[in-house]
Amino acid sequence: LRAELASLLPRWQETLADFEAFASVAEFAGLQKGWHPAELGGEALKATDLRHPLLPAGSAVGNDLELGSGLRCVLITGSNMSGKSTFLRAVGLGLVLA
Repeated sequence: LRAELASLLPRWQETLADFEAFASVAEFAGLQKGWHPAELGGEALKATDLRHPLLPAGSAVGNDLELGSGLRCVLITGSNMSGKSTFLRAVGLGLVLA
């Protein structure tokens, strides 16, 4: 019995981890008004009014990003404290949540 259960344990752990991830995203979506999860499709990445999900909606500035099959690089510039790192974190989080 121990050997049989040991072989099933990794699958149980993976299922529990998936359930916890889905529950976390669902709870976050319920707490954030106007939040829409990202969707992946093909080779393109398109985000409209992308904001960091942990910043208050009133103070966060949304940005658009579109990467197609022909565009593989984006140069992000700006003065200090203008939100470059926050934008990159928002892109990363959007990709992970998608």
